[in-house]
Amino acid sequence: MRDIRETGAEVIATANPGCMTQLEAGLRRHRMKGRVVHVVELLDEAYPRAAARV
Repeated sequence: MRDIRETGAEVIATANPGCMTQLEAGLRRHRMKGRVVHVVELLDEAYPRAAARV
């Protein structure tokens, strides 16, 4: 969690559901802001924005 905090990242992406659970718990335990998403969720969020720019 220290490494994640040092990046300043607002979003943490992973493809592993178990990792998602552990990371979400880590954010809560360390009182860190941010959100954990599956990589496909991140792509889903990115595509509409990219299509709107074309």
